[in-house]
Amino acid sequence: MKGIQIKTMNMILVCLCLFGIDILRADGDAPGIHQQQWEYYQQFEKEKIFTESAPDIIPLDKTAASSRYLKKDVFGYLPYWERTTAPQHFQYTLLSQIAVFGWTVSPTGNLSPPSGWPYDWAAMINNAHKYGVKVVMCMIEFDEDEMHTLITSQTNTLNFINHVISEMETYQLDGVNIDFEGPKNEDRGAVINTFMKQLTDSVHTRLGPEYEVSFAGPAVNWSDRWDLAGLADACDYIFIMGYSFWGSWSSTAGPTAPLSGTSNNITTTVTDDYGDADPDKIILGVPYYGNRWQTVDDSEGSAKVEYIGSLFYRSAKDLYTQHGKIWSSTYKVPWGKYLSDQKWYQFWCDDAQSLGLKYDLVEDHALRGSGMWALGYDGANMEFWNLLAEWYYDFPREEILAAFDDSLGIFNTHPTYSGSTSGISGDSYAVHDTIQVYSGTGSGQWVLKDDATSTSDWQVRILSHKGDRFLNRGFSPNGLVTVWLKTDTPAGKSIALIVDDMAGGTEISDAQAIIGDGAWHAYQFDLSGEEWASFSGGNGVPEGPILTLDAVMLYSPDQPEDWVVNVDEIRYDIHETKLIVGLPEGFELHQNYPNPFNGETVIPYTIRQAGPVTLNIYDIRGRFVQQLVHGYHTPGAYSARFSSGNLASGIYIYRLTGQESSRSARMILLK
Repeated sequence: MKGIQIKTMNMILVCLCLFGIDILRADGDAPGIHQQQWEYYQQFEKEKIFTESAPDIIPLDKTAASSRYLKKDVFGYLPYWERTTAPQHFQYTLLSQIAVFGWTVSPTGNLSPPSGWPYDWAAMINNAHKYGVKVVMCMIEFDEDEMHTLITSQTNTLNFINHVISEMETYQLDGVNIDFEGPKNEDRGAVINTFMKQLTDSVHTRLGPEYEVSFAGPAVNWSDRWDLAGLADACDYIFIMGYSFWGSWSSTAGPTAPLSGTSNNITTTVTDDYGDADPDKIILGVPYYGNRWQTVDDSEGSAKVEYIGSLFYRSAKDLYTQHGKIWSSTYKVPWGKYLSDQKWYQFWCDDAQSLGLKYDLVEDHALRGSGMWALGYDGANMEFWNLLAEWYYDFPREEILAAFDDSLGIFNTHPTYSGSTSGISGDSYAVHDTIQVYSGTGSGQWVLKDDATSTSDWQVRILSHKGDRFLNRGFSPNGLVTVWLKTDTPAGKSIALIVDDMAGGTEISDAQAIIGDGAWHAYQFDLSGEEWASFSGGNGVPEGPILTLDAVMLYSPDQPEDWVVNVDEIRYDIHETKLIVGLPEGFELHQNYPNPFNGETVIPYTIRQAGPVTLNIYDIRGRFVQQLVHGYHTPGAYSARFSSGNLASGIYIYRLTGQESSRSARMILLK
């Protein structure tokens, strides 16, 4: 490829750079970015370890894990140098696994934990587990001789496995990721696959099949020495390190993860290098970083004068803002350039547009999911989280957010729980009412009593899941929330809705006058309407990629009398017309419902551009099962019904193909 110069065995490329000296291996392998950055940050923090007793770490909430709304896995590495800053920006709704990077491994199988372990990591692990996100430990070994000693000695391998399992049990960890990069040529293939199979079998047998074993796989199978299909079969899944195509060793500036334009690129990685592997065992990793060079001139991919260093997206975004962004039609990635002291510089870093094209590969080839190196490299920016929400979050078309059939459910807190509540006393209370019912078998009843020591008007914030957005069901901003309410009260009272929009705060609707005639009435709040204001830290527009219900607000003038309010069936419905207007580039394939299903399911999809459309069903191995749709479509919303017939239980893929692109998704048949 243009960006990586493949040399003979005795030719060495030495480059002084931010991460020290990099040597290009004879078979085309260069030290990966995991290794480069790990070596670089060692000089600042020499594996600071806390030796006190372990903090309390809660186990994974399996109920939360099973009720997540991700359509695919989203696996993120968290390097130890990002551990104290990155988690504050995590959107746990959009993650399935977080890999703690990492434990170093000795040739005999002993482990050294990451800096700050376990105290600096405990809060993040507990939050992840609370929201159903698995936390896996990442094992690091970058020396080929030490690696060979470890994986070819049964004594050392068993010692390693025992230490891994012990660490997982001690700290309530949910899996292990093996990041062994650049093994000897003779160890690629059967040797490493046998090692991984033994580790996987041991973890599954001793801890359970739900504990995950994964491998950080190369982007390119140089000289076909890896048996990547066999490696996928030997563990639960492979995380493809889909980057480092350009770096400190390169003779030119260029993209760290080109989609096309070279003989080896992300597309060939998926279609050729991993083409024989089970797609449900493949996660495509993408870069949240790029690189910067001093170059000979300002032409795209100019020859290198000097490598400046790697560039995290949070810094690259500032450079794009300052110097502009250029789209490479060759590589399908952005880049920029600038002149300083009569010297030309180029910087290349993926953005949301180029990452979206890589997620196309995930969809088109029905891969298990995607991931990133590394969490935190985007800082406080929301673009990449927004992109994950667009691609992988399962938005409902309709959803009962609160039903009150058996209890107060998501609103099971005291009326004065929120600090935003004022004017009512602690004698107020909420109960599950089985008499006053709009639908189902119950409603929530709030009995609000006056605080005699206050002359403030009443403001009551009834929090959903205590205002925790990661526990609330997410929905699209293109929709409508309906609240059914019943009360017998004089005029002057009103109701409003607060939503968290994941964009930095909460937004509140205009208050609507409550009808106090003792009958049930629906109060509707248009999420895409203009009648919204900032409640806390927002901008007055519910514009984030995922909205959640924060609270129902009740208002009343100050009064001594009790106010009894019943609420039932809070419901979300999507705006079908809004969905068409807001499509990305071509069309949208939605999650089937119900899912899982038994017998029959409905597959919704939306077309923006007129043309021929097909919708096919495949099994998990990619074999054709049935064609549901084949014909010309005009723009609009459609759906197709799929009957399982005599098909066996399992995971099936449905793929929508149109004029410009295609989309794929998974569905589960349970008989």
